[in-house]
Amino acid sequence: MALSLGVKKGSKIRIGGDKMLVVDEILRPDLINITVDGKSFTIDDLESQTILPDVKVFAGLGSHPSKNNSNYARLAFDAPYAIRIERVPETVS
Repeated sequence: MALSLGVKKGSKIRIGGDKMLVVDEILRPDLINITVDGKSFTIDDLESQTILPDVKVFAGLGSHPSKNNSNYARLAFDAPYAIRIERVPETVS
């Protein structure tokens, strides 16, 4: 089963302890532009993409129930349990 995380523009997710995924833009809830380790990807809900060795991602369906659907989306990760995937907390200004 995939790990699914709600994201918005600017969200950061650390993968494997030293790689960073950044959500650059949410075009639609099922179409998301991300950057991972300096490489850009457009992620959709039709097919998973390998973004790092042993790590695939796709756009998950569903939205945050109290948020505007155009600003929030879900990323679903398929990776071995040994690869840690964690949100990077937002900094409060």
